[in-house]
Order: sequence, then structure tokens, then C-alpha cells
Amino acid sequence: MLNLRHLRHNLALNRRARIGELSLDSGRSIRARDAGLGHRFLRHIERNAALLFLIPADSPDHKQEFLTLLSELEKFNPELVVKQRVVAVSKADMLDEELKEEIRQQLKGADVLFFSSVTEQGIAELLDVLWKTVSADV
Repeated sequence: MLNLRHLRHNLALNRRARIGELSLDSGRSIRARDAGLGHRFLRHIERNAALLFLIPADSPDHKQEFLTLLSELEKFNPELVVKQRVVAVSKADMLDEELKEEIRQQLKGADVLFFSSVTEQGIAELLDVLWKTVSADV
């Protein structure tokens, strides 16, 4: 099982972004990069096999967050909008099933995963989906 505290501890801070490696149980790993939607970052993700959209559970408007991400990608390069993506809602420990269903409805058309870094709920599933998504492109 991935230890998220360990991952946070091992993220290297450089001038452009925080970069880390997610090590999975099976010896597989996925490189992760945390940066805003600046042009340097957008140029970088053009080479990525897939995108991970993270939306916090406590966002006042989940749909608007999602649409903003899509809009920024489209403005920079319309081809990024059709790139494979995984949509994940963080802080899932704050949500009951009713709220999760409400968020799914707001993000209709996207497969939504829920996870919590505090309780590690949904982490294994998220990592599996990420691995399958980036591996499918190889």
C-alpha cells in the first residue's frame, strides 16, 4: 500500500514544480508532477500519456472546477482536451454516499474516483486506474 505521508515527504521541490514518484505494491511506479496550469507546465503535459484532474471535495462548485481545467487545456492546445484523463475527488473522507452521488451527477460524463490521503480510502483504486490508463497508451 502506498504511504502518502512518505510520498509527500519525498517530493523534491524544484523551481518549476514538485516532482515525486508513486511506488505501487507490485514494483511499478508512476512519476507525478504538481504544478499549476502555467504555460511551462502545459507544454510539459503535451508529452504525457494521461492527465489526472484533482478536484477537492470541499470545492464550492465541482463542475466549474472541472470545466475550468478543460477550458484552460483547450485554450492552450485543443488536442489536450481529448487526451486520456482520470478525474479524482480528494478529501473523500468528508463525503457520505449521497454527496458522492451528487458530485458524480455534477461531473456527468466523467468517471469519477474518490480518495482520501488522510484515511487512504480509494488510494489503491486510484493508483490502479492511473497505471492502467498510462499503460494503455504504451
